[in-house]
Order: sequence, then C-alpha cells, then structure tokens
Amino acid sequence: MRLRVKLLFVHGLLILGSATVALIVIETFARRELQHSAESRLREVADLLAEQGDQYVSDELEKLKSWARMPLVVQTALDKNNAMLVDNFEEYFSEIVKRERRYSLYLLNCSGDCIACDDRRRLHSKYARDVIFKLPDAQKAYDGKSSIGISVFSTATARPVVPITAPVMHEGKVVGILRSTADMGLLHERLFNSLRIGKSGRVFVDMPELDKNLPEGHELLVPDMYPRWISPPKPVVLAMEKAPEGVFYYSGVHRSQIVVSSRMSNPPWLVSATQPMDEVLAPLKKLRLVTMLVFAVMVVLLIGAIFGLVAPAVRGIELCRSMVVQFRQGRLDKRIPVQGSDEIGDLSSALNEMAASLDKGRKDLAAAEQKYRGIFESAVEGIFQTTSEGLLLTANAAMARILDLSSPEECVGKSVLSHYGDPARRRELLDVLKTNGMVENFEIELVSLTGIYKFCELSAKVEFDGKGEISMLQGIMLDVTERRQASAAREHVRETERLLAEARWNTLRQQMNPHFLFNALNSIKALLIVNSSDAGEMIERLATFCRATLAESEDGLASVEEEVEVVKQYLWIEQMRWKDTLQVEWNIDAGVKKTRVPAFTLQPLVENAVKYGQLSGSRPLVIRISVRMQDEGKLLIEVTNTGRWFKPEERTEATTGVGLENLRNRYMYFCGSEVIIETLELDGFVAVRIVIPARICND
Repeated sequence: MRLRVKLLFVHGLLILGSATVALIVIETFARRELQHSAESRLREVADLLAEQGDQYVSDELEKLKSWARMPLVVQTALDKNNAMLVDNFEEYFSEIVKRERRYSLYLLNCSGDCIACDDRRRLHSKYARDVIFKLPDAQKAYDGKSSIGISVFSTATARPVVPITAPVMHEGKVVGILRSTADMGLLHERLFNSLRIGKSGRVFVDMPELDKNLPEGHELLVPDMYPRWISPPKPVVLAMEKAPEGVFYYSGVHRSQIVVSSRMSNPPWLVSATQPMDEVLAPLKKLRLVTMLVFAVMVVLLIGAIFGLVAPAVRGIELCRSMVVQFRQGRLDKRIPVQGSDEIGDLSSALNEMAASLDKGRKDLAAAEQKYRGIFESAVEGIFQTTSEGLLLTANAAMARILDLSSPEECVGKSVLSHYGDPARRRELLDVLKTNGMVENFEIELVSLTGIYKFCELSAKVEFDGKGEISMLQGIMLDVTERRQASAAREHVRETERLLAEARWNTLRQQMNPHFLFNALNSIKALLIVNSSDAGEMIERLATFCRATLAESEDGLASVEEEVEVVKQYLWIEQMRWKDTLQVEWNIDAGVKKTRVPAFTLQPLVENAVKYGQLSGSRPLVIRISVRMQDEGKLLIEVTNTGRWFKPEERTEATTGVGLENLRNRYMYFCGSEVIIETLELDGFVAVRIVIPARICND
C-alpha cells in the first residue's frame, strides 16, 4: 500500500473516529440537557395547571356558598311546599346551569329530600334520600361546613365529577344543603384543552384510579347535556398510573412521549403535561447535520492536503529509500538532491552525510588495516599466537627481540616452552586461562636465545575447541625488566614527596603557633592592666597552654579531650580579661573524647570566635563549642558565637582570616576532599562547622 493511501486511510479513520466519538459525546450531553430542560418545563406547566385546577374547584365552591345565602334558596328550603318558590328556583338556576355549562344544582332539606332543582326530573329523587343524604360531604354540610366531596364517575352524565356542598343557613341553623358538582370535563375544556406545549404537546386531567365503567344497559339521566367524557390516550393514562406526580417516558406506535404529572390538592385529580420526544430532541437533528458537514469538509481538506502537500514529502522519502537500497549494495558515491529545510530535507542531508561518512569510514578502514599492519610489525609489545603446546603461530618484531631471534619469520614454529625460566609458571598460566578464558599482567621470567633473563608481563586470551580444551592462545607480552630497575627510583621519589609534605605541615604549624601566641600575649597584657593581682596565675595558665601546644604528637593528631583542655586554658585567660561579657557553653559528647583529630583544631576556631564576636556582636559575647558524632561515622566540630560574618571586602589587618585559611589547609592535608568546612550565619549567630569522617584520623 502506498504511503499516500496509508495516510489517507489512517487519517480518514482518525477523523471519522474522532468525529464519531465527539458526536456521541455531544449528542449524549445535549440529549440529557434537552430532556432535563423538557422535564423542568413540563413540571412547571403541570404544577401551574394543577394550582389553577385547585383554584377552579375552589371558585366553584365559593359560588355555591354565595348561592346558598340567596333569599330565594333560603325561603325555598324553609317552605318546600311553596310551588312558586320551587318554580322560581328552577327557572333561576336552570338559566345558570345553561349559561355556565354546569352540572345540575339542587336543594335538599334536612330530611334528605330534593325539594328544588334546575331539572324537575331530580325532584324528590329516591337516590337523593338513600345515597346522597348519607355521604360524608353531605353530613358535613348539615353540620354547617362547606366541603368538596369524593370524586365519582357520574352515572347521570358518564363524566368524572366531584360533588361540592354548602349549608343553607337561617338564623344560625342549617335548614338545608345546596349541592352541585365540579366537572372534570369542563375543567379540561376551560383550562387545558386549548393549551399546546411546543407544536403538538398537550395537557390532560384525569384520575386513573377512578372506575369509569357504567353498569351494563345503564341509561344516562341527561345523555344530551354534554358530549360524552373522553379519557386521555392510554399511554398517558398508563403514565399517570405508573408515575403519579413524576416523570414517565413511553414509546408509542408512531411517537415516543414524555409525561410529567402533578396532582391537585382537592380534589386529587392528576394534571399531566406531555410532549413528543422528537420535538424535545429536534435540535439534535441540526447538530448531527452540522457535524456531518464539518466532517465532510475535513475529509475534503485532508484529501487535498495529502495529495497537495504530502506528495513532495513522499517523493523525498522515495529518494531516501532508494539511497538506502544503494547503501546495501555498497554504492556510497550517490547523493540525494536536497530541497527545502523541512524534516525530509533534514533526512536527505543526514543520508548524504551518512553516505559521505560511510565512504570515508571505508577508506579509513582500509588505511587502518594498513596502519595496523605497520603497528603490528613495529609495536613495542610482543604480539603472538601459539598453540596449546606452545608452538608459535604468529609473532611480530618485538616478540622476536624479546626472544633474541633475528626476525618474526624465525619465531614461527618455535616452541616457547624452552624459554620459560620456571616451567611451572607455564602450567599456572594455562590453569588460569582455562578457568577465566583470559589473563592480564601475568608475570613470567623468560630466558632469551642468548641466555639473558628477562622479566615480562603477559596479557592473553584463549580459544576453546568443541571439547572445552584450549586450541589457541593469543596475546601481548611486555618486557618490564627496565621498569623493575626503575622501581627503586620511584620509591625514592615517593619518599621525597612525603618529606616535602611534612615540611609543608611544619610550615603551617609554625605559622599557627606564633599567630596564637601573639594574640594570647595581647590578651594577657590587657588583663594585667585591668587586674594585676592575677598576673601570676595568668602566666601559669599561658605556660600550661604553651606546653600543651609544644607537646603535639609526631603524626600531627590529638584527641578531642586534649583539644578541649587546651581551649579551656585559653578561654580562662580570655574570661579573666572580659569578665561577664564572655559566656561559654560546652557540648562535648562523652563518646568522642578519645577520637583523634588534627591537632590545634579547636583553639583557632575559638580564638576567631572571641576576636570576631567582640568586633561584630553585642554584649555579652556567647560562644558555644560542640563536638559530637553524627550518623554514618561522621564527626561534627562546631564553634558558634554571637555576631556576624565579615565579608572579604570588610576585613582589616585585625581580621585577615589567616587562622581559618590555615586550618582549612591542614585539614586538606590530613583528609583531602572528604572534609567539609563551612560557615553559617543564622539569627545573630555565626558558626564554623567541620564535618570529617572519624575513620580518617583513627586509621
């Protein structure tokens, strides 16, 4: 498959896959958002209409209560035998029922007899005495309370209704009840029937749990009053039954619907708002169309990019591939014309450079072979190959000189066994080679053809046959006779270097002792001026201190305990001078007292702390001396004083920094690069810290 086709195929799959994934993700998110929005919108509609339905029934009850207070109604209830009142009642309320498209309105006396009605067919109805009179809402009205009854499916009109009842009062007593109904069909017709949600969404009111079946053969009392009640579609009724006051989705034969229900408070009728899912998800169609258009544009652009932009790159790659084939055939003289500075151009340049490098390498290899031959022939080391029996197969001129033979050709076929000063070394050599396969700097003593003994170092490796036995030995032999003679001279040089190092150490020591003595005498001089009575003890302390410094060991080391004693002598003199303005704190671990360190370590650190602390710090001057062992066997020596660090540009003749520099040189002499000497300045204190592996001084 050609590269362009591969690119088109692979990029096409990538774009198709990416577009598909993006479409799925976007559509899933959009579908969820649209459904959530539709649910919220339908819930708002259902809740609002349920409130309006409650208000409608409440308004009907209020009308009934106002009619119950009318003189006509009260007089009719008091005088049931007055035909004129009954006729007036019928005439008045039949007109209201007709005008408001209301269900019948009738008056019952306290015995439950229907004494007046808008429809004479209901007068003195046995159903009123035997059924209506005993209903809870009727009894509540007889107790003087208006009420909304229990929803029923009217056998007179074949429509769901809820009875509403109001007491008829005269002089504080109930003389009858006025009764009517709120019709579900009228509620739907007046409030919901004309409502549309979207293009074809609808609103329905129903009570799914209400039995709406009439007895077989039953005849309606007023069949022509209103059109017969038509229940909501079965899917909507099913949704009302399964998800009252909730959300329900169902799939119909032609369209899927979303139904959101909300129940009225009294009566408990269920208001449901529905909308087809295809309307809810209609924006997704536009989204899919836009996505497909974008995908088509991307595919067209991709094809144009591959054939318009990738073609030159493909041609460059083909030229590079052709050149690689020529490399395999050993043709290194061909070059690729470089066009442009992109990756293909860089690849072409790299291949041209590779071809030039390989061509040069081939020529250099030929020259190296020639040069190696010259090196082999003129090498100082003896180069050889022998059999396991010691017969020379190959030798160079240096090997011939070691054996005192006239030429390398004379060496071939000779046995080296007769040249070993100790034949046992030959057997040891073979044992090592058989075990390790090679040997380096193996010392042997050879006897030349002229009888001269020569010390040689042998480095060789062996080849084994199929049985694991040595078949051939090859290596390099170096005549070290002259090197051994030079060994004594080198030892003399090392001794000279050691003496020179000791001389440097003594120079440092002589530089340190007068430096301290000068400072100590100055301190004593100052102290004599302040308090001459203590002069004798001060001189004794100085003498003790000087004896301690002069008693330094020959190896230049002293124990921590000895160092501490020397410093205590010095600090006593300084404290006599500075009195309470000099405070010393000691922190010496008991386990490090015998540890040996370079002599004269603590004293210059403490001397610097006193001098620089007095110059830069406040009073009293606080000096802390700490020696302890850290983890991993490292000894920490730390001297801290109040004050600040003098930068090099701030130093004077009195603050030269010579003491610390000499101490650093001494530690470098004893410990080399493993010693750590650092200065710290923290929170008004200056610290000099020395970290040294304790093993260096204790070895």
